[in-house]
Amino acid sequence: AGTGGVFETTNAGDSWHQVFNSPTSALIFDPQKKEVSYIASGNKILRTTDTGQNWQAVYLDPTAEVTITTLALNPRNNQALYAGTNKGGLLKSEDGGTSWQQVYFFKQAVSLIAINATDPKIIYIPQAAGSLWRSTDAGKTWSDITINLREQLKVTIQGYRALALVATQADGLLYATQYGLFRSLNGGTNWEIVKLLTAPGSTTITTLILDPTKEKNIYYTTYSTFYKTDDNGKSWETLPLPSKRKPSTMTINPKDNKLFYLGFSR
Repeated sequence: AGTGGVFETTNAGDSWHQVFNSPTSALIFDPQKKEVSYIASGNKILRTTDTGQNWQAVYLDPTAEVTITTLALNPRNNQALYAGTNKGGLLKSEDGGTSWQQVYFFKQAVSLIAINATDPKIIYIPQAAGSLWRSTDAGKTWSDITINLREQLKVTIQGYRALALVATQADGLLYATQYGLFRSLNGGTNWEIVKLLTAPGSTTITTLILDPTKEKNIYYTTYSTFYKTDDNGKSWETLPLPSKRKPSTMTINPKDNKLFYLGFSR
């Protein structure tokens, strides 16, 4: 919860208790060991092996100005973790967070690390200005795949807003920028515009998710509205949001695609 720390619920959100009381910028879970998770707090990465009862620092950046901004875990290898920093650093651990090394350096902050579930060597990192970087060798080398987007569609991206990987495609993704929403089903080689109800560049997408079982089901929010489609954007339905605050994160229950959770910023 940002400056509020980390909270846990064991009854689907009916009640909560705090398990970490310092500012937290990222949280990931080990899919193979439910008692293990990792958080980023300031310039530190911490790990728990007992479901949040105790936390151990496994990384401390030597530079005080550095903040760990995001974390990611290889879905097929729970020993391989990645971390991004506000200074553009990409860190990797191959031993469950015990040791870390910087594997790449970007010119802008790393706010998201998205790993392909089918082939974890494929990783995406978006940048605030709008470029989307792709690696096919687990983070050693990178290429900006929005070069193809600009050349093919003749559009101005205008800044990154959200990214969602298509679970039912080998290397599919949806990429939201200030211009609008784009789709590629082959890792950024070819792109198409997903038609929205709003004119290009006229609205800001704040969250974006896909149904993990039905790729045609797309959901996103703006500052005031929830949008959904079940036909890849040919038609859209809208709902007003339940809060006046900015929607900042959204997820869907993988076992019940009618159950959503939506988080808001102050």
